[in-house]
Amino acid sequence: MPAFDPEAFDLDAFESDSVAHATVTVDHAEGAVDRLPQQFKNKPKIDRFLRLLVKPLAEIEQAIADMNAFRTLDTAVGEQLQILRRLVVQQQIDLDDESLRSVLKAKIKANRSSGTGNEILRIARLVLESYARTVELSGVMRLKIRGAGVASYVLEVLEIDVPWQYADLLMSQFLREIATATGVRANLHFTPFQDPTTDNHTRAFQLSHGEPEDSVDQGWGSVTTSDVGGLLTAVME
Repeated sequence: MPAFDPEAFDLDAFESDSVAHATVTVDHAEGAVDRLPQQFKNKPKIDRFLRLLVKPLAEIEQAIADMNAFRTLDTAVGEQLQILRRLVVQQQIDLDDESLRSVLKAKIKANRSSGTGNEILRIARLVLESYARTVELSGVMRLKIRGAGVASYVLEVLEIDVPWQYADLLMSQFLREIATATGVRANLHFTPFQDPTTDNHTRAFQLSHGEPEDSVDQGWGSVTTSDVGGLLTAVME
């Protein structure tokens, strides 16, 4: 068997392919070399061999540090966030990490909810707040909840237009599930954001203009032009 030559090994080949997210503060290689008995110090081959043996320990410590640092909801990204999504039994949704993180916080609260008004408001704000922060030139989102008869309530989203994607998410995966668990009927009122690339906007309350044979559903027109204006409102229950 040929003699082992530490210099024949490339230390760079032992670098981890994964991106390091947490800083390892301990240099194990330098620490090991510093602890060599005096008679083995300043020996290049021994120094090289020891560094080769110790280097993988830093990668192991890095992996452990990442597991500790990025397993919480506030720090998880990518696949770690998807694991948390599955743990809280949240359906797959197409959102960026920051928006998904907010939705998962809402899901945790919904899983523990007893259906009180304050809980509903907090859950709705978490579901909608990531979108609300992206709306330019809008007012500050307001949420209002009020009773609507026996064992029923209305949740109103005010000051911003809400895309159907978020309204569907809030209603189908949160309010209805809480309603099923508590027996209290949920109603969601909001002004829908009009996306011309989809047909979702036709689901909202609109006005018809023109004769029946050529009428076109329009929004709430202005006093000068009946064809100008946004959708009045949308209701989900």
